[in-house]
Amino acid sequence: MAIVQKLKEYGKNYGVAWFVVNQTVGWITYFAIYFFLVFSNINILGYLSQFSYTKSIVDAISPTAGNLAVAFALNRLGTPFRILITTALMPYFGESINDFVNPYLIKWGLFTVPPEKDDDGFPGVEFEGKKNK
Repeated sequence: MAIVQKLKEYGKNYGVAWFVVNQTVGWITYFAIYFFLVFSNINILGYLSQFSYTKSIVDAISPTAGNLAVAFALNRLGTPFRILITTALMPYFGESINDFVNPYLIKWGLFTVPPEKDDDGFPGVEFEGKKNK
């Protein structure tokens, strides 16, 4: 099965939980990268000035904004790894997150109640198979 089909299957099976876990992992990695840059005292503006940027541009950037921008760029580069992490976590956390989040989404009208399935596995549809004409 192709990776795109697997991702669609995960989105179909886990729904809201996929989004919640992916966003949580994304924010954790973003702030981890940012705090690493801040506490390791990496001078982002010093690196920018080496690439022949004009002095006015480098002076206009605050040191914190430089770290935020670099953390954002590195976080975007890590998106494939976040998808792998999310895919690995979904079998463990997907059902419990959906059980917690879905009632609120239904209450707020953002999500509809899925129809009950009959014995044949189809919601509200009588299945008799193919009929010969």
